This record gives sequence, structure tokens and C-alpha cells, in this order.
Amino acid sequence: MEKYKQTPSNDHSLEVLGVLGPLGAGKTTTLNQLIERVPVDTSYAVVVNDVGQDNVDARRIAQHPANRSEQIIPLTAGCIGCSDATQFQAALDRVRDAGIDMLFIEPTGIAPGTEIAEVVSSSGYDFSALALVNARTASRDMHYQVLPSQLAVADIVGITHTPNDRTALTVIDSVLEQLPALPPEVAVELIRPGSTDYTEVLARLRGVERQLHLGQRAVAQVCGSHCHDHHHHSHSHCDHDHNVSAQSFALRGDVTSAQLHDFLMPLTQDSSAPLLRAKGVAAGRRFDLVGDEWNEQPEPEGVPRINVIFGGHMPQHVATTMQALACQEAMTVQGTKKDIVASVRELPLADRIAIIEQRIQQYPAPISRVHGELITDCEADEGYEIAFWRQSDDIPDNIKRQALEHYLAFRLAGLSELQTHPESIAHDDEKRAYWQRRYGATLGWNYYHLTDMIDPAMQQRITAAQPAQLLCEGFMALEHLTFDEGRAEEKPEFVSAVLRAALAAKDVTSEQCQAVLHRGQLLSAQHPEYIQRWQQAAASFERVL
Repeated sequence: MEKYKQTPSNDHSLEVLGVLGPLGAGKTTTLNQLIERVPVDTSYAVVVNDVGQDNVDARRIAQHPANRSEQIIPLTAGCIGCSDATQFQAALDRVRDAGIDMLFIEPTGIAPGTEIAEVVSSSGYDFSALALVNARTASRDMHYQVLPSQLAVADIVGITHTPNDRTALTVIDSVLEQLPALPPEVAVELIRPGSTDYTEVLARLRGVERQLHLGQRAVAQVCGSHCHDHHHHSHSHCDHDHNVSAQSFALRGDVTSAQLHDFLMPLTQDSSAPLLRAKGVAAGRRFDLVGDEWNEQPEPEGVPRINVIFGGHMPQHVATTMQALACQEAMTVQGTKKDIVASVRELPLADRIAIIEQRIQQYPAPISRVHGELITDCEADEGYEIAFWRQSDDIPDNIKRQALEHYLAFRLAGLSELQTHPESIAHDDEKRAYWQRRYGATLGWNYYHLTDMIDPAMQQRITAAQPAQLLCEGFMALEHLTFDEGRAEEKPEFVSAVLRAALAAKDVTSEQCQAVLHRGQLLSAQHPEYIQRWQQAAASFERVL
């Protein structure tokens, strides 16, 4: 793991806490309980990994009423610690550089704990882990998933989905019989919503010497003398086989949770390729299937979608049925961003919303550490643009706000990288000026023209960034324009609209605005169409003054 080695900042200590466990063990539910107990003077971030294209769990955490962190980082379509280790490392760097006190990691259920621990420890941080075990599926999870690797790095083992009519020690005894022997220093705790003391769990996980309710006493009685022959804490490589297939579908609006229940439930008993997990939203109901346990609750504003994970390859007849239930338009829309936005506007409302949701959940980290470059564009922008297309007035405000929030957070993260690690984005002043102007223009447009859609906390972040000043300074430092109509920040009409709004808000001076418009004319000297448009923009601005 030497390739992941980083030297963390000497002046800041970051606590890294993992909530591990197989698919459906209750990681997200438990994590939401833990973040509620984080002291108010402690900042935290959360990295949420999902093997599906649609990171449902990241949204559940971000939307949790007790969540107060803007740093909810979704990593999708890969397993952190192995195939997605580079992206995971970039997330660690991002959190460290932001001065965050505590980082929670919720990996996918098929992520080996040993490899996650290696990436964290090679970055110079201690790693503490709570490994959850589903009492109903422990035996199956030992076979199809990487539970042994997750247990190998556990400081606490939390047993979930336990029957309430059995004593704690009876349940623990039954589950531990199915697991590898645990070290004597590992605490074992029943995780039961409504009775578990999550404050104590978080304290133990952070290394605070406080006794869990059952913890050590349970281990001493259940594990007993045979514990001397177990595997001690190890961060060595764990051989594992991701013998799973995961896929996401945007569902048709008429598909009900009852239909999905009847279709999916028998698949959990398939001995060759069992359905390990299914979760999503259908017809206003949020559902979650793990093992043979089906749970659902109202989700009136949820967009129809489903993530399915199989132990092995998805059977062909299942794939055929899922395609029949899926929103086909949402899965097949292709082409340039402009083509996509134009074609999508003709689709039914439910399909457009599904596409918006699909796209905005794909916003990546702003920096590709592999290439050392800013990600200049991404598919997620399509979701934002579809939401705010001039003919999209029927898109619900909550969907528009969601798209705008993701877009602004992505732009602010990129701006932060530009300011703190400019060498990662551009190797010359011209490129840095380009990105400065781009961020100023895009943030400024949304800030001044969509004010009522932006929550106060995000407004404060954008205000602190001074987008209008960024636009002016970046534009004045430019030596060239690309004359690309696809880049709004190069259109004279767009730039002058942002400047007029900024001038009205007294965020820039008239002299700065006139200097930018004059600069645009100079840079367009060899382009007759553009210089004419810049002249018109300048004349219009003079009339406003």
C-alpha cells in the first residue's frame, strides 16, 4: 500500500472512524445515530461508499435532521480500499485539508475492512472501527461477503437485527458461534434502536475509556478461554472476491413497492445467485430488502429508483424484468450536454425528475488525483441544467433546490482546491485565471439570480467566496478567450448580467464592470461576431449606469 502513503498535516489531528458491516447490517441507521452524538464543538465529515450508481445512503445521511455537516462525500461505482482506493485517498486529503476534526467512513458492505484500514493508516491516521453483524444473515454473510475482513479490524462488534424476546447473552452466543474467534479486547454490543446507548458506543470508538452496556462482560462470558487462538488486529491484505453484481434502475412512476416485493422476495432464496440487497423508492414508498426482511415507509417526495445487489451475476430473467420496470428514457439518454438537455425537456415529468436525480448524485470530487487536474465537466451538470431549463417550470422546487445545492457545493469545492492547491489544477497563470473567472461567473449567476432557492448557510459560503470579485479579477488576468458558445461565462450577455446584479448589490464597482467589458472587446478583436456582442453589452451597461 506504499502508493497511497501521504504525509498528513502536523498541525491537525484527524479522527477516522469506520462503520463497517455487510449489506443490510444497519450501517447507515447506526451512523445517523452516532453523528447525533458528536459534540457540538467537533466538526465532522462522512465518506459514504456504494457499489451502485445511485448513492441512496449518502442522501439519507445528508438529509438526516441531526446532520450538521456539509461534508457528506459520496463515492459510487467502486469499492473503497481496492478499485476505488485513489478516490478514497483524495477524499481523505480533502477532509484533512479542510481542517475537519472527525471523519466517519461508511463503506459498501462488500468492502474489506483490512484494505480500508491500510489506506487510512498509510496516510498517517489511526483507524477505529465498529463492525456490524446482522444476526439474521450472519451465516450467509460469512459466505458471500467479506465479513471476516471487517471483523479483523473491529474495535467494537455490534450485533443488529436481533429478536427482542431473547436475552442479550443468548443472542450474542448464537451469533458468535457463526463468526471467527474475536480478540478479548474487542467489545461486543447489541445494537437495538431505542435501547442502545450510542453516546457510549461513540465514546468507546473514539478511544474514551468508558464501559459499554454489555461490552467486555459479554465477550468474557461468551468467548471464554477459546479466545487465545484468534486473529489479532491486523491491517494485512485480505484475499477477497467481489462475487457480486450491482445495478441501479430509474423506475417507472407506476411501479409500486408491492410489485417489487412480490418479484424480489423469492430471489433472496436463490442458491446460485441470491439477492443480497434491494433498496430504493417506488410510488411514494421507501423500501429496503435484506435477507428475507422487507421494510418500507412513506417517502412522498422520493424519486422512483432501485439499487439491487446479487451474490454472483444477476440472472438474465431478473435483468429482463428490471428493464421492463425501469424508466427507459432515463437509462438511455446520451449525447452532448446540450443535446441531452434539449431532448429531456420533452419527456414526462417523472422521467425528467428521475434523470435529474441520477445525474446530480454523480458529482465527483473536484480534483482527479490520478491526473492532477480539475474535472472540467461531469455528467451531473446535466441534472442541474435540466432542473433549471427555461421550460422546466413544472419541476418541483424541492428537486430544483437539491440540484442547485449539489451544483453549488461542487463549484465551491473546486474553488477551494484552486485556492489551496492551484498547482493541482493549472500549471500556469493563464489557466488559473481561466478557472477563477469560470467559478466567479457560475457561482455569481446562481447567487444573484436564484437567491430564493439557496439556503442561508450556502449563501454565506458563496458570499465569503466573493464570486463577482473572482469574475472581475480572473477576466482581467485572461490573455485569451475560447469563443465557445457552450461556456456561458464567455458570453458577453451572461457576463454583463452577472455584473449588473453584482453592481446593484454593491459587490463590485462600476469601474470594475466597465474594465471587464472593455477587456472582453480587446480579447475579441479578431472575432467580429463576439466583438460586436461585447460592444452591445458595454452599451447596454452604460445605459444602466
